[in-house]
Amino acid sequence: MKYYAQFYKRNAVGVLDIAPGSDSVFILDGRTTRTHMVDTARRRAYQLRFVQPRYEAFKIMCSGRFENDGDPKHLHSILFNL
Repeated sequence: MKYYAQFYKRNAVGVLDIAPGSDSVFILDGRTTRTHMVDTARRRAYQLRFVQPRYEAFKIMCSGRFENDGDPKHLHSILFNL
């Protein structure tokens, strides 16, 4: 299984939507705990604060592939502001 963080930000009409671009997905180490994965995703969003306009949320996802293979499991969902 592949674990990754999917970042979200608001679109033009103000609805939370998947962020565009290659930085919107961050590969995580699936051998660690969920808490560590959440902390790693928060750190990544903080590191990208000058590259990408403000990410507002992320989900920790678990899937067999990174493509949309039906319905990936959402392991954790957190809203945060930078």
